[in-house]
Amino acid sequence: MSIHRASGPITVDGDLSDEGWRGAARVDTWYETNPGDNTPPKVKNVGYLTYDDKFFYAGFEFQDPEPGKIRAPLGDRDALPGTTDYGGVLLDTRNDGKTGILFVASPRSILYDSVLDDPSGNEDSSPDYFWDAKGRITKDGWTLEIRIPFSSLRYAKGDPRTWRIMLYRNYPREYRYQFFTVTLPRGGSCFVCRSQTLTGLEGLPSGGHLVLAPYVTGRQAGQAADGPGTPWHNEKVKGDVGLDLKWTPTANTALDATVNPDFSQIESDVAQIGANERFALFYPEKRPFFLEGIELFSTPIQAVYTRTVTAPRWGVRSTGKFGGTAYTALLGEDDGGGSVILPGPNSSDLADQEFRSFVAISRLRRDIGKSFVSLLATDREIRGGGYNRVLGPDFQWRPSSKDTITGQALFSDSHTPVRPELAAEWDGRSLTSYATQVWWLRSTKTIDWFARYDDVGRDFRADDGFVPQVGYRRTDLEGGYTFRPNGFLRRLRWTASGALSCGSGTRSTACARATWSCRGSSSSTSCR
Repeated sequence: MSIHRASGPITVDGDLSDEGWRGAARVDTWYETNPGDNTPPKVKNVGYLTYDDKFFYAGFEFQDPEPGKIRAPLGDRDALPGTTDYGGVLLDTRNDGKTGILFVASPRSILYDSVLDDPSGNEDSSPDYFWDAKGRITKDGWTLEIRIPFSSLRYAKGDPRTWRIMLYRNYPREYRYQFFTVTLPRGGSCFVCRSQTLTGLEGLPSGGHLVLAPYVTGRQAGQAADGPGTPWHNEKVKGDVGLDLKWTPTANTALDATVNPDFSQIESDVAQIGANERFALFYPEKRPFFLEGIELFSTPIQAVYTRTVTAPRWGVRSTGKFGGTAYTALLGEDDGGGSVILPGPNSSDLADQEFRSFVAISRLRRDIGKSFVSLLATDREIRGGGYNRVLGPDFQWRPSSKDTITGQALFSDSHTPVRPELAAEWDGRSLTSYATQVWWLRSTKTIDWFARYDDVGRDFRADDGFVPQVGYRRTDLEGGYTFRPNGFLRRLRWTASGALSCGSGTRSTACARATWSCRGSSSSTSCR
């Protein structure tokens, strides 16, 4: 796919009649990948691609024979479920076929962006990039304009540059239809790797830049000295100052630093119901300092959870990639506050973190074709005594396009602080243990199976991570067979699964499950 520089200005208003869209690369070859198997779409989709000195543009004309059925509710950013209409573009600006950024928007201009990482198989919507989009519902369907600043993207030096790209539309009606500009084989074990090559990008601005974000705040409190009607007394003015810095000397290297960061503008967490929950709730990271290369923090055992750094006093971080090796390293000081997870076999508890600590996290990942090997190390040194250190390798092996084998082994060495008033186990004791996980996934057009084994020692601790359950062994097995008939019934999948757990208070289960998709989705399950 080849792209050309815009012939004029473009205003992002949902109207594709601007001069800049004339001569834009037209993309009208699309495939229905769900429920169809790379078949022609039932509705017409057209994409347009162009760029100028500062921005990358993607425009879309999405046909709809019944515009009144377009599903486009208002909502928060990143709140675009599969039951709503949306469309957009995935960009792999490093052209490695492994990691891409997804930018999609709805007809009501609700934005969703995420990082898709083939090596880990994860999609993370925590990062919020700087970009904008505008949708417009018309008598023939809806249109969409997307504008992405080059400063939000990372790409290598060179002229011309080569990226990878795919365009996408979600079209939920009697079924959930999904249309792409690439074919997606059923049972494939990668997604970004299917993207098309994009050429013709010339004269782009340098990918490296420096961002300084200082802040100064001040406040003064006061009250009536002896109640209403008495003289007013003002306290002294209190101030605060801090700085965030980001430098990207190359497309593959990012350096971050922060001193007394201010996170007051970060959106609040989405509420979760904690009633009858035996283990701690997980909340995604939203603080910018921790989001660079967030896919590198994703491992089978979640030994890194940056929300455990509750109040950073300062921090420095380097993230990059050279050749087939990616790395990230973080060092900082946590002022404390918040809570620490105290894991157990049957439930977890929380303890107040009334102490400062130094935090160090690093991971090195070496890609070998579509597989990788990696090493993770974390350390938390508590002021006044105490520490938690975790070290171990992980890997992912893809012997074929249908099979994925992933595993991780971690070893922890801990010495708890002497704070028994906060937690009974914080009496200065030493804890040493291990955690392992290995799983095998095989997926084809009709047959799939999954096998997983977990073994976590009772004294394993990952104070920089999110491991709320310890002291158990568990084996999970699941197999399925999928039928895809034509007509009203489009998908029928039968599965059988079983789980064997060992540990205090655990139990084993065996289940049979049938799911089917016609005009909606249904399922039935039987367990014992």
